[in-house]
Amino acid sequence: MFDILVAGEINPDLILRGDVNPEFNQVEKLIDTAALTVGSSSAIFACGAARLGLKVAFIGVCGDDVFGRFMLAEMQKRNVDVSNVIRPPGWTNRTQCDSQSGGRPRDSDSPWPDR
Repeated sequence: MFDILVAGEINPDLILRGDVNPEFNQVEKLIDTAALTVGSSSAIFACGAARLGLKVAFIGVCGDDVFGRFMLAEMQKRNVDVSNVIRPPGWTNRTQCDSQSGGRPRDSDSPWPDR
């Protein structure tokens, strides 16, 4: 029995820090630091509720890639039950990339099968 069932998306945030603004058609630029963190408001809510001591289960679809595995592992570390998350083979996760300089967040990849 669970206190809360959360249905939502499961995507990490990639936080980049440095004096660089994302641009289209740009050349490689160096950043100071990068951090991969738990993202998606529904996943963040689930982790927060579990931290408060509630029994939380999560349902959704998650990519079968490094980002999806990262998210499921981090949610499990935070006592969120992810046993009912669907992981279709070949799917990739969407990643939110935020720059510290106040630029707009950029999405990369897509939660659809690789074809």
